[in-house]
Amino acid sequence: MFDCDEGLPSFIVFTLFVYIGFSPAVYSTPLMPYLPFDSKINTNVSIQKTSCKQTYLITTAELPPLNTFNGIDMEGKFAKQVNRFLQNKQLKTKVSNASWAKSLALSKSGKVDAIYPAIKSAARSRYLDYSLPEIGNVTLAIYRHKKANEKESSAIELSRRVSVATLRSMEFNKAYLNGATLFEVTRFEQAFTMLRADRVDYILAVQAIIEHYNLVNNITDIEVVKTVETQPVYLALAKSSANYHALKQCLL
Repeated sequence: MFDCDEGLPSFIVFTLFVYIGFSPAVYSTPLMPYLPFDSKINTNVSIQKTSCKQTYLITTAELPPLNTFNGIDMEGKFAKQVNRFLQNKQLKTKVSNASWAKSLALSKSGKVDAIYPAIKSAARSRYLDYSLPEIGNVTLAIYRHKKANEKESSAIELSRRVSVATLRSMEFNKAYLNGATLFEVTRFEQAFTMLRADRVDYILAVQAIIEHYNLVNNITDIEVVKTVETQPVYLALAKSSANYHALKQCLL
């Protein structure tokens, strides 16, 4: 098949044939295109492992009895659930205790990486990510002053003629109010004051928090008249945080 000039050894010709026929310059597909892809995967995994080893900042608020501060650490059912979840992910965190309003401001500005216990709302979804599993739930209830029973029936009657105070940060189905005038406050103690001073007819709040507040402060003239809904609670991620995407990959 090949002419061997001047007696060129046949094994040299065969060697040249193999080299030319299967040179990577001629057939450039075997394996080589896959190396950069594999390298990219390894690099991404390495970066992800490194990012999961850093310390992330989480903010929360004291909301007895669900979330309490003992002077060193947060306690309560929500704190326990969050700590268990983070420990399972082997994630290092630093938790700061602030007012709820300040905690929301910190998460909105991206100065912290996550916040709890957060109830989902359309407004806060613009800067909070609720994609992590729920850490629990809360029940919302309507309360009134007991002396209302002296002049009204025991059944709750919400209409345009009555008023309700609730937290500004709370989102709920306003159909429950049946047109009642809504007053929004920053702290639920303010709602209590308004109710006892007859400035509003009802308050809408988290049942566990109100019941605890009544017990601790020996308040006996505020009573629950109706529970309206149960809402899930989350450890929410701060979308404005520089660590948002890295933390989400570590936790999902």
